[in-house]
Order: sequence, then structure tokens, then C-alpha cells
Amino acid sequence: MAQRLQDTDAFILMQFSTAVAHLKGKPPTPLMQAEVAILGTPFLKQLLNNGHTRNEAASLLRSAFMENILLAKRSLKQLTEA
Repeated sequence: MAQRLQDTDAFILMQFSTAVAHLKGKPPTPLMQAEVAILGTPFLKQLLNNGHTRNEAASLLRSAFMENILLAKRSLKQLTEA
């Protein structure tokens, strides 16, 4: 059961990353943060339904978003070094 929840969490976070991918590399303006919050709401609810606390779910989403940004920066760095 625990593995199934971890797989479900990973899928939710992957879907969230896809939903916010167009925001990669944009400066963190209040408008962009509001868009992330709106796009993240369904994923937050799914994580809550999986048994996470609100703080845990928000932390997971924040980490997924930040990982998305870090991957974009690495890709850009690789392109500029080539």
C-alpha cells in the first residue's frame, strides 16, 4: 500500500511539473506566484487525499517546482557551454 501511495505521489508531482513547465525561468512576480497557486490547487488536493498534511503537500509541490527550475537552468547552461 505504501509503495502505491509513493507511486501516486510521484505521478501527481510529475503532472504538476508539466502543468507549470511554461513558468520555468520566469522571474517570481506576484502574478506568476498566483498562477502557480491556481495551477497547483488540484494537485494539492490530490496529495491531501493521499494522506499528506497541508505543509507536507505544499513542500512537495514547492520542491517539484524548484526542481523544474533547476533542470531548466542546467539545460540552459549546457546549451550556452556547447
